[in-house]
Amino acid sequence: MVQKIQKRLTEEDISFSDVSEYGNGKVNVLIDMGDWKHDHLYCDVIMKELGYELSLVTDTEENGSDCYSAIRTYSPKSN
Repeated sequence: MVQKIQKRLTEEDISFSDVSEYGNGKVNVLIDMGDWKHDHLYCDVIMKELGYELSLVTDTEENGSDCYSAIRTYSPKSN
């Protein structure tokens, strides 16, 4: 699934540097200095389409502009 997510994020030009999967099917997407709307919010839309929901955001770097870095954690959607 990680490769499928990486491919889709690349196709949509999202500024990510890493996608990793861990326990219970959760996925972390690290967005590096991405725009809040195009990169961060659009990543949420893409992940929703792939069957995930946002469960946690951990900001890792900001500079006062519209761009910041964060680890976005997604959980598989429950039916």
